[in-house]
Amino acid sequence: MDDFVLFHEDCEYLKYCKKEIERELKKVKLRLNAKTCIAKVTSGFVFLGYRFLFKNNKIYMLPSKQMKKK
Repeated sequence: MDDFVLFHEDCEYLKYCKKEIERELKKVKLRLNAKTCIAKVTSGFVFLGYRFLFKNNKIYMLPSKQMKKK
């Protein structure tokens, strides 16, 4: 599996992690794709066909629109 999500409260630390991941991937001639980003979890995100929403200190996992069509 090559998909993953990394969570941390410090954005600067996530930027550092992203650079380190890119450095390690470069060693084996791989790279992160254009969809790679750092975002606040409060805005929600789609991962592996599911939409993750964070409301009232709870995590909701719902099928994405594309997943519903399939």
